[in-house]
Amino acid sequence: MESVILEHYFVKPSTIDKIRGSWLGSQIESYVEWMEAHGYARPTVLRRVPLLFHFAEFAEKRLHRDCFGHCLCRGVRITVVEPTWRSGEDGSIAAQASDIQ
Repeated sequence: MESVILEHYFVKPSTIDKIRGSWLGSQIESYVEWMEAHGYARPTVLRRVPLLFHFAEFAEKRLHRDCFGHCLCRGVRITVVEPTWRSGEDGSIAAQASDIQ
């Protein structure tokens, strides 16, 4: 069954189709689900999704991908992962992505 999370935020079917048609479409959709589950405001989601979509277009044009959707560039493999949040000693919050090599 197809997720309908994007329909909560975007009205135009063409916008939803473009996001889902991106090579990072499923990851973007998962990120939207994550933001919704963590109480992010609608304007935040509407601001971040286009940025991710444009990044996906940029990366697709400039990087080579293997069959698993990993970016391959000069021997560097970047995998899109959900962030793991940690709290710093000073109370700051930072994201860690452990699957970047």
